Parts: sequence; C-alpha cells; structure tokens
Amino acid sequence: PRLAAMGHLPAPYLEFRKGSDPLSGIDFGSSRPRYSTGYAPLQCRPAILVETHMLKPYENRVRSTYDLLVALLEDINAHPRDLTDAVAAAEAEVIARGREPNPARREVVLASKTSDQSLPFAYKGVVTKLETSDISGGPVPRYSATPWDTTIPLYRDIVPTLTVRQPAGYVVPQEWAVCRDRLDLHGVRYRRFAMAWSDTVEVARVLEWSWEARPDQGHRPVTITRVANERRWRSFRPGDLWVPLDQRSALIAVHLFEAQAPDGLAYWNAFDSVLELKEYAEDYVMEPIARTMLAADTALAREFRVRLAADTAFAHNPGQRLDFFYRRSPWADPEQNLLPVARALRAPPEAVLAP
Repeated sequence: PRLAAMGHLPAPYLEFRKGSDPLSGIDFGSSRPRYSTGYAPLQCRPAILVETHMLKPYENRVRSTYDLLVALLEDINAHPRDLTDAVAAAEAEVIARGREPNPARREVVLASKTSDQSLPFAYKGVVTKLETSDISGGPVPRYSATPWDTTIPLYRDIVPTLTVRQPAGYVVPQEWAVCRDRLDLHGVRYRRFAMAWSDTVEVARVLEWSWEARPDQGHRPVTITRVANERRWRSFRPGDLWVPLDQRSALIAVHLFEAQAPDGLAYWNAFDSVLELKEYAEDYVMEPIARTMLAADTALAREFRVRLAADTAFAHNPGQRLDFFYRRSPWADPEQNLLPVARALRAPPEAVLAP
C-alpha cells in the first residue's frame, strides 16, 4: 500500500506457469539456495528481491527501487521488534530441531513447488500480439501501448517435493577440503576430532544419477535421482570434522551435504570422483563368472531378465551386461557411489572432540 501511495504498481515476481502466457497465472514459488531469496532463509534471515521491468523508463526503475527501500525502512522503524523477533524465532526453531531426540520430528524440505490452489490477481498488462517470426521460426510477442487489464490466478502456496530427515550432524573426512572451505565460507560452525572415534553412521549411496547436458556456472551439474542411506561402521581420525546441527546455520549444512539437495556439493561436482567408474573386468574373465552367478542365484537371474526386457540400450550393450554382474560380484569396489560425508546417528562424545 505504501508503494502504491507513492505512485508505483507493485506486484509479485512475474513468472508465468506456461511460458509468456499471463492467463496461465503467476507462479510465485520459492528460490533455490544459490539465489539470494533462497539463501537468506537458510541463515534464518528474511530477504526481499526487487526487480523493475525493463520496458519501463530508466528513471522510473531507479525511483521505484529507491522508494521501495524507503517504504521498507519506514515499516521496520515503525515495528522495530517484529523483524528481530522473527529472526530470533527462526533461529530458535532451527536449533531446537537440531536437538530434537525424535528423528521423525527432524524433517527438512529440500525442494518445493507451488500447489494448484490460487488467488485472484488483478493483472495490468498491455495488448500483446504473437507473431510467427521468419527469423526464429517461432512466436514472438509484439507489445502495444494499449492497456489490457484482467484477473489471472496467483499461485503462491508451497508444497514440498523432496524431504529428508535431518541427522544428528555430519562427519566430514579431513581430506575433503572442499567441504571445510564451504563451511568456512558460509559461517557454519564445526569442531575437529582430537582423538579417533568409531560408530555406526549413515552414508549415502547414489543409485541413479546423470550429468546435466549443458554446463552451468562453469560446472557440469550432477542430478541425483535415487539415493539410499546405508548404515555402516566408520572410523574417523583426529582432524576430521564434526558438524553439529543445533546451530543457526544448520540448514546450510543440510543443503550442502544431502545427496539430492538442489544446490548441494554433490550437484556442483564436489564428489564426482566417487561417482566415476574406475574398475571393470575383462569380458573373457567376467563372462564365465557371470554364468556361474546366474546358475547359483535365481533372484539375480530374475533381475537380469527384467533389466534385459525393460532397458533396450542395456540389452544391446555387451559391456553393460557384463558390468551388471561385476558390480554384484565380490570384486566390485564397495565404496563406489558412496558419498564421503557421513550422517551421524548420534553426536560424538565431548572427550573425542577438540575444544
């Protein structure tokens, strides 16, 4: 209302559900952590993104940005405790989840989307014609100066699409310096082990993944579509890192270390070396072994037949067919596709941690 009184026309960020079609409605969803408005909430802070439309005169764009800051500061000045109380409540909620003994109450949403519930929104646009371009071969919008006011749906209710159960904390082997660097960069608190410590932990085994077809931000991101957390006995050494989650920046750690986090370290190639296949068996060695395995294991034989019937590319690739058996043999690397950061089931004792 204050911006409207200043002569501006504020609106939610205009991203339509279907391309450039306003009638499909505005999809006002959440941002991924790499964007400012997605990152700040993970640090228990609010964020506001202001964008001004490029078709508006430059003076109007500068003035509207300035006036938004004025209106925002006026509101904070009028209600000084509301912002600090909200920040304190967010921090307390995150810290309490990190200390929650019941794992079922440590659910964290990694990704979300807007639901199909909508609100009516008064959209003020201009008459637009779509013309087929002989240059691009596709439709190109031609904007006029004629007003076109209508009511369109606004989608802003968020529903989770990917949820994980937060562990007690994470244990990072010291050789994975990229993890320590990112923790330092984001201000996530951790402690080093002063003594050796062993315990049962969860480690993420990547079952299905692929590299993105196009580079992004100088990387070839990794999309992990299926993962399983396996319980294993692990020994950690002096110098390894303990990352507790009863801290303000706990959500940063979760989004860095969880295998399917949309902007996590796995996505941005930090763990590619554990996903690369480095071992194999020669066909003249593996073929007779595979034949023996098929005869001895009916469940394995059934799995192989199902894969042959369902996956044409696999069925026509002799190397993949033999590799199917190698990966299930005693000679396969047991650490293949296991991410290095462990999910702790309980906090290590104080006695093994450096001050």
